[in-house]
Amino acid sequence: MAYTVTVIADGASIDQVNAAQLSYLEALEAEIGGPAQVLPCFRAWAKGVEHGIKALSPEEDQLSAAWLLATNAAKRRASPLLGNAKGIDFLFSIKHP
Repeated sequence: MAYTVTVIADGASIDQVNAAQLSYLEALEAEIGGPAQVLPCFRAWAKGVEHGIKALSPEEDQLSAAWLLATNAAKRRASPLLGNAKGIDFLFSIKHP
């Protein structure tokens, strides 16, 4: 896998964090159409953030929208696994060799 997610959750146990991380990644991949779509969607979204939505081609706009929908769905699925933790966030990053 060329990417990972870091779970931020004050007060969560390591088991809760690990379960939430796995759940988030599984939901992200399922919602976005499989692991092969994750990086293209992320890159399109990041391009839109950096350069503005007008810089996106119609295809990139669709990929960016898919990214937003998938990350929201993944957060909804994984967050409950963190119990009463505070400051919950999921930070996606690309692994560099």
